Amino acid sequence: MCSRRTSKFCYLLLGVFCGISAFAQPQKTPLFLPLDDVRALSGTFGELRPAHFHSGLDIKTNGIGHPVYAAASGYVSRIKVSAEGYGLALYLSHPGGFVTQYGHLEAFSEAIRKRVLKQQYKEKSWEVDFSLLPTELPVSKGDIIAKSGNTGGSAGPHLHFEIRDEKTETVLNPLAWGLKVPDSKFPVFRSLKVTPWRSHSRVNGHSKPYFYRLRGENGRYSLGERPIKITGAAGFALELWDQQDLSPGKNGIYSLVLKAAGDTLFHFQADYFQFKETRFANAFIDYQEWMKSGRGYFRCFRLPGNLFPWLKKVHRQGLVSPHSQALLACEIIAQDFAGNTSRLDFLVESASSSVNQVVTSSCDFPLTPFKAVKFEKQKFTADFPDGAVYDTICLQYKQSSSRRHLSDIHYFHSAEEPLHATIECALLAPGLSKVVREKAAVIQESPSGKKWIKGQWYGDWFVFRTKAFGTLYLEEDPTPPAILPLNVSDGKTFQKGEQFFFLIQDQDSGIGKIEAQINEQWVPAAYDAKTGKVVIEMPDSLKTGTHRLLLIIEDLVKNTKTSQLTFKIP
Repeated sequence: MCSRRTSKFCYLLLGVFCGISAFAQPQKTPLFLPLDDVRALSGTFGELRPAHFHSGLDIKTNGIGHPVYAAASGYVSRIKVSAEGYGLALYLSHPGGFVTQYGHLEAFSEAIRKRVLKQQYKEKSWEVDFSLLPTELPVSKGDIIAKSGNTGGSAGPHLHFEIRDEKTETVLNPLAWGLKVPDSKFPVFRSLKVTPWRSHSRVNGHSKPYFYRLRGENGRYSLGERPIKITGAAGFALELWDQQDLSPGKNGIYSLVLKAAGDTLFHFQADYFQFKETRFANAFIDYQEWMKSGRGYFRCFRLPGNLFPWLKKVHRQGLVSPHSQALLACEIIAQDFAGNTSRLDFLVESASSSVNQVVTSSCDFPLTPFKAVKFEKQKFTADFPDGAVYDTICLQYKQSSSRRHLSDIHYFHSAEEPLHATIECALLAPGLSKVVREKAAVIQESPSGKKWIKGQWYGDWFVFRTKAFGTLYLEEDPTPPAILPLNVSDGKTFQKGEQFFFLIQDQDSGIGKIEAQINEQWVPAAYDAKTGKVVIEMPDSLKTGTHRLLLIIEDLVKNTKTSQLTFKIP
């Protein structure tokens, strides 16, 4: 077995045995379209997103409530209901060893809805995630299994559709299974970022990245007649996206290749990956550039800590390193699944450095991809496991006292640097009362906003886990959530089968737990984390008369708010 400590050697093995030769995929079978209209996509398979590759197709629906069909015969093998993620999601297992997944659903078919309701009452939780036997909910190809929606972490109405290998949970590109999307458009190139590799390298005489605004259209691009002058080696990253005929947005590409003098240095192709590998997307996207400007640059080179095994090819890490005065012809080729191809041709030449001696700054705490290490300061510690970062970095840390917060402020490196693994941190906050400690959590600040993180007390140390750098401090949340009844008031009359609507919010640590009761009996309370809306279904068993409704909302640190009222059924 290979350890991360021997990962450079292991990566070569992975490239030979895993990256080049494909794994045995399940038998492909013609699929029934999961929607009546699958012509427009808002997301493609393998698309680079922060902290993950997109694992399916996002099919636009232009609203909610459209029939969702079983793509093949089989049975419902898993159902998940969540306020975030895929929201209402179905997983169907099929003969041949593959699974189809349908996410962000608005509602299940009646048979599936009843099975979900049974599980929710059993667990006394609206959020459920459970597996089923093959005999429980069989389906035939083309059966209506749900209605499309916008639940969970969806940013707009669409169906998330996946295909997985049943044994390995490897996710597969659905376009390879015969789903046809009208596409005659070329991938679009916008700009090229050329980054000197390490401190001794230069690009056009500069030690910092050099940007080129690209010119061209219809699949042919250039950056001008002058060659790029490289001292040492450089890595190339391309700002690009793909579009389909009915999809004007910016979707991911299928294949990206970098060649130098005809030799392929880098080849990425979005055919399949495993979920345990999805966070390597942080190493392909130029994370710092994305955090600063929101622009997506796809790296055509491999960082040392990027052990993603399914690259079609990577040679010399994908770095371009001209060694003679002769011009080196390079090209970057992007292709979508329909075969539309865009190309950037450019020249590179070797340049002698004008810097006689490279001055390297000292680093108090270097952090490398292949070594577990503990960072310790008087009031802050962090445990980095093996493989926490993608490249060697000089860890930056600063501490300042604060009267506004429960602890000092810890400036823990930069949120523009991604982490691959979870790290365990602890910060010191002495002298706090038991009441304050019970309502305390860490706030992590980054350019994307504030995040509250739960943890545990060990003496005067608050211990927590995170997957990101950023500014950290301990804060108290003494305020309970707020509940706003929307269609409910005390003593109001409702007809059988009606629903109760509430709006809930928490300004600080966030919603943690939701519970609803009617006549002291638990009932499901559906929650939409995007809107804060809670929907409570009226049980069919309720009879004529007066009934009691109780809604209990708890935030992350267990501040509790209740709303109690009565309603009548005539």
